[in-house]
Amino acid sequence: MTTLVIDALYPKVKSVLSNKRNQDTFNDIVSTYVDKNIDRLSTIGPTKRLIFTDGDRNKVFNLIGLTPEQIDTIVKKSPSIKENTNAGNAFNIIMALIIRFFAINKNTKYKNSAVLYIALSMYSSIHRKYFKYEPNEQIVAYTINQMSEKFKLKQTGNLLQAIVETSVRSDEHYAKQIIRGNDKDIVDYILSIKTRLNGFMKNFTKEFMKQHELKNYLNFETDNEDEENFSTADSNSYLITRTADAVVMKMSTQGPNSTLVRVAAKGNDVSVNALRNCVDAICKDRGSRTEMHDLVSAILYLFLFDANNSKDNLHGSEFFVFCMGIYKRANTQDPNIIKIKDILDKWIDKYSADYKKHNAVGTVGFFRKAIFTFFVITIQRTRE
Repeated sequence: MTTLVIDALYPKVKSVLSNKRNQDTFNDIVSTYVDKNIDRLSTIGPTKRLIFTDGDRNKVFNLIGLTPEQIDTIVKKSPSIKENTNAGNAFNIIMALIIRFFAINKNTKYKNSAVLYIALSMYSSIHRKYFKYEPNEQIVAYTINQMSEKFKLKQTGNLLQAIVETSVRSDEHYAKQIIRGNDKDIVDYILSIKTRLNGFMKNFTKEFMKQHELKNYLNFETDNEDEENFSTADSNSYLITRTADAVVMKMSTQGPNSTLVRVAAKGNDVSVNALRNCVDAICKDRGSRTEMHDLVSAILYLFLFDANNSKDNLHGSEFFVFCMGIYKRANTQDPNIIKIKDILDKWIDKYSADYKKHNAVGTVGFFRKAIFTFFVITIQRTRE
């Protein structure tokens, strides 16, 4: 088997990504894309078109310092890749090499981030293949409601998580091949992700068309209320749910944002590594997702309902100042503040037991506040 791709291109990828700052930059590229498209990815199914542009691809090419033309020159020399035009485009090849780097270096977090990015690029074109226009959301909802538990969308409850689990399963199946890395291995790895995503969409579309022909749908219409206060409350309740969903989804699929971890740690004078380890453990534990959702919801409820703030101030300094103020409240009977503090205490006991054991009470207090700060600024950066 030929190894033209890793011989000619992988040394450049390895050189660039051996720099930790470049690794973080790559992860930020993925995080920024997910943030920008969170409204399209947080839906229950493929109701909205996902756009993946040349600009999104060029961010990766520019980081690595290779052009599509340079990659294509090598690809054309490989018989294994030339025979599989579906796998052999420059972006798929460079992403496979990035995944290979993180796999070899056992960086699971950034490897999964890379797997997600290539999967999203593929999903974008696969969606267009099956749906010329965006499908009716009410029929999509009915379709998913009628599906059996064997379908990923029914298991996960949202589109992004379904894409993540589909692509990660493919990655796990071809883990040895991508590390070995001959040209056929790279082709097989890429085609496996694309095949699984295509199967995922094909199966959904088949079920969708059945319900479409039968004119089955879920009715989302609600009674029309004229009272302004009711409308505002309803809008804020929806905002809280969507924002909490978005935060949990992003954290559980991509892990904590490294920049935000550093900001929260430095602002509270605690160890960046200790905070990163703690928050990373929270994100990886499926059991913590309900707690994350409850924490975010409680914070937003206090800001929007108890303090009667506008959602327009959610992403500014007013929100941050308010949150730091509620954290300082002592001897409170407010159920939401009690819930926040109980969750933070539980997380320290469960995910940072050694830190608590070897540090003074005051230091642990700063660490607890750092966790809270991280979630506050994560909320600020999240658009519902």
